[in-house]
Amino acid sequence: MKRSLTAILLALLLGAAVSATVSPEDVSMERAKILLFDKQWRRALAEIDRVLETHPDFAPALYYRARCLAELGRKKEALTGYKRFLEMNGSETLREEARISMIDLAFSLHSGGMKGYLQTILDFLDSPRQTVRFYAALKLSYLDEKKTAAKAVPVLKRVAKKRSDPDLADRAKIALLRIDPRHLEDSPSDVNGMDNAMLRIEVVNHRTGKPSLTIRIPFMLARLALEALPEAERKALQSRGYSLDRIIQTLSSSREIIRLETEDEEVRIWVDHK
Repeated sequence: MKRSLTAILLALLLGAAVSATVSPEDVSMERAKILLFDKQWRRALAEIDRVLETHPDFAPALYYRARCLAELGRKKEALTGYKRFLEMNGSETLREEARISMIDLAFSLHSGGMKGYLQTILDFLDSPRQTVRFYAALKLSYLDEKKTAAKAVPVLKRVAKKRSDPDLADRAKIALLRIDPRHLEDSPSDVNGMDNAMLRIEVVNHRTGKPSLTIRIPFMLARLALEALPEAERKALQSRGYSLDRIIQTLSSSREIIRLETEDEEVRIWVDHK
């Protein structure tokens, strides 16, 4: 059936209207997103720069430009780019991702010896977004400068008390232990005088009689990690004859060395109270 003249005209008008709504910057951004998906960062950056030539305040372009720079290892430029993006009215999802990325970049730069970038992480401890506050605190817990890391303690303590999200609470507790075990005041190990104890693990080769692996970590950190094991993994250990609760209790209450035998090796686990 032949289309009527009216239908043809309507189709042409509709096509023209749709074309009019697709701007060159929209086309460039779509190309850039495809390139981002393929991790072609340099080509994506070139497309985004074309958009910003005519629309310098286009928030999505500013965000993705910063991301490209970060992926290309241009960390300082990326950090500046994310700051510029946050000055715009972008989507809240991208704004949160930008803040998280800024924390990662600042931590990397600080770890590389550029100490001035530490303040960027510290500033995010006061973020109105809980996710951002916690991530900043988590990163600070890895610092060797424990006095500075301790500034994350108030945020971590609040998260550690969250009963609604036990996994997040456990991560906060582990971060507190990294900074200083004494910050985890409600830990059962505190009252048993275990806050300075170290868990020792040695794997001894039967043939040579010498340790092939030695591990030494704070006991409270190890205990928390063991207690946080999912139930399925606990049952798997139980099926092999290992009671996780009994192991933890033995290590906490005595100086006994737990020995686990394999065909080629012996694993020795004990607590060093020195």
